[in-house]
Amino acid sequence: MDIRDRDEDDEWFQFIIEEKCGFDFDEYLLNIKSFTREDLEPYLDIIINAIVEYENAYLGFQILALLILETGAILPKEVKESVLWSTNWEFDKGLGVWPESENLRKFCLSDFREKIKNYAPGKRIYFSAAGRNGSTKGFPPKLRSTRMINDFLRKPSVVLTSRIILGALFIYASIDKIIHPLAFAQVIHHYRITPPELINYISIAMPWMELVAGVLLIIGYKAKGSNLIIGAMLIFFIILLSVTAIRGINVSCGCFTTSTAVKSNLIIRIIEDIGMMVLSLHIFLFYKEKTRS
Repeated sequence: MDIRDRDEDDEWFQFIIEEKCGFDFDEYLLNIKSFTREDLEPYLDIIINAIVEYENAYLGFQILALLILETGAILPKEVKESVLWSTNWEFDKGLGVWPESENLRKFCLSDFREKIKNYAPGKRIYFSAAGRNGSTKGFPPKLRSTRMINDFLRKPSVVLTSRIILGALFIYASIDKIIHPLAFAQVIHHYRITPPELINYISIAMPWMELVAGVLLIIGYKAKGSNLIIGAMLIFFIILLSVTAIRGINVSCGCFTTSTAVKSNLIIRIIEDIGMMVLSLHIFLFYKEKTRS
């Protein structure tokens, strides 16, 4: 949820909206105003009884309370009491918080608590402090730029762009190596770091790993796992190129072509790999795979 920014929040939103209320979760994501009081209120008792069965019930009640305020539904007493208890800073800080986000967390908790305390059914309340509509109105000035950047990086379209760019680069990088495995084996040999008996296996397996990981990352199937594989390969490439540059070996890196005619500027290649590593880190931090019950 916006006041906590945890991965569990998306699961709670989907649990309440789709599993318990039978409302299309994708439609809610496209337009939060499409989920109304009439969609939520008939199922409140069922939702409350389901939430209390979970270890992190306090978070489920926070999500439910936020949806109640957004839809203008009735706020049950037990939900209100749970939220006021769990959004107390003394409780919340014990759950762990990054130092640089402490002031933002305090501000959002305080804003949420005040809305809960003063809530009256019938009026739909949206969270400027949580930035659910992309607005930073109500934020302390020092926190606005941080929140705006964070919200931008979280946008599904921005994450998708990173996936497409990174996946396409790895697909492109694999093609020449798949077509010319012997030439790629020579490139690996020139690094003077791989045992000779492993060179042929690596020259065949690595390009296909790049291709499959790139395709899966783009289509969104097992994207998190594919991104972890790509990130691990990038870390390996950065270390390999750095060590090679330090050793003063002038090689063709084999990053996008198996041709040895033109030697690579290893420093430029390292910078390129770091850039791709940034994309991988962006995907790791902000990509959310859909969960279905």
